[in-house]
Amino acid sequence: LLFVLSIAMLAYFGALAFARSVGEPIARLIEGAQAVSRGDLHHRVSEQTDWGELKALIGSFNKMTADLQDYQALQLKNPLS
Repeated sequence: LLFVLSIAMLAYFGALAFARSVGEPIARLIEGAQAVSRGDLHHRVSEQTDWGELKALIGSFNKMTADLQDYQALQLKNPLS
């Protein structure tokens, strides 16, 4: 019984650690998307994560916001009449 309880506790804390390692970068991305939707194109999301796919997604998000910022600056510099 003690062995089964120990395994269950290890599984629980392992799942908790896994959820945090995936959940935190996703929460930062959500926060970044909300900031950009409010018009804050200067907002960047930290790429600090151990998950390569999430790091690539965050990098793409940051590039997208930088490109949008450049596009906005170009539009303000050369408005169409």
